[in-house]
Amino acid sequence: MVQYKMLGEIVCYCTKCKLDLNHRITLMDGTKPKRVMCLTCNATHSFKDPDKVKKTTKKKAVKGTAKDLTKAKISAEEKEWRLKLTDTAKTPSKYSMKDAYSMEEHIYHPTFGRGIVVSFDYPDKIHIFFEEGLKVLKGLKKTA
Repeated sequence: MVQYKMLGEIVCYCTKCKLDLNHRITLMDGTKPKRVMCLTCNATHSFKDPDKVKKTTKKKAVKGTAKDLTKAKISAEEKEWRLKLTDTAKTPSKYSMKDAYSMEEHIYHPTFGRGIVVSFDYPDKIHIFFEEGLKVLKGLKKTA
């Protein structure tokens, strides 16, 4: 039989981290720990014996759901943007928050690098796709 003591350390299932981690005992119920504090995230919760906790697994997504179709659409758009981004024949203009841009214009940002304008949000936001992903930056839409 293991003896537990107040402020002692114990391996316990953390309900916040969803892992078996070291915890500090903060409240005892006779000879058993009742409340513990996670030494990783500092969350306080009831003692959960890691051997007795039923760990949940993520459910597999069903093919053809709306979420999957949206991911596929985004993936197709992203492939198209990446292809356009690799077009080195177009010289990128330097990004500035005060400038106006047109669709599919190539720009160069000092932090994110080369990008391509993919959409606009009213009144002064533009969506630019960079190598590391889509960013929303301040900018204007060119008027014809």
